[in-house]
Amino acid sequence: MANSLSLVEMHPGVWRGSQAQMKQSRLLPTGFTHFDSALSGGFPASGVIRIVCLPGCGELSFLKSVFNSLQAETLAVFINAPGMLTAPWLNRTGFNPSDCKLVTTPVDLSGWATEEAIKSDACSLVCCWTKSILPGQARRLQVAAAQHECMVVLFEHPENIQHPLPIALDLLFMPATEGFEVNINKQLKGWPVRGVKERFKYTPDNSAIASAMSRFNRLPEQDGARHG
Repeated sequence: MANSLSLVEMHPGVWRGSQAQMKQSRLLPTGFTHFDSALSGGFPASGVIRIVCLPGCGELSFLKSVFNSLQAETLAVFINAPGMLTAPWLNRTGFNPSDCKLVTTPVDLSGWATEEAIKSDACSLVCCWTKSILPGQARRLQVAAAQHECMVVLFEHPENIQHPLPIALDLLFMPATEGFEVNINKQLKGWPVRGVKERFKYTPDNSAIASAMSRFNRLPEQDGARHG
């Protein structure tokens, strides 16, 4: 019985509560004070992180500091991104475009594509936008990510069914006034935390467009009245 238990404990997908700090000793700060405090320092450098959020809400820009802390000269793979990731945007976010791979695959193959990218040993980061992931799939990705020292970020839409997952970090991002409100549903190094608020502006407003339209689309009689 003791030998059987020892074999179970050696499995990379199994950890004890007392081992959590040892296995997740390297943390990458997000640059947001309240968020990092609630996370006991930041994101784990390896393992699976699920972020439930609306696609295109600035989810990648929010994590710019984390991405900049990852190992240089390794690949970053983006699977089924909701929009076009252009070279100028990648540069602004801290990526070298030549070190980035954009992958488009059928939704039912996104998990397979993510696992293959992890196992290639060429990636320090894999980001995948996917539908609701099952616990068994998540466990496979968590084990692979830990073994190959890769950060895997899974983005899910809030309307999908969210199962509890055996992963390193599970987050819910919600739009709030002038930023985000984040629920930390699960983390290896601490307890769940709800309602962490951070100021963050990503989506530009249309004030510049409105100003330009008001200047260049003025009616002729308005110009005449002003200058006459």
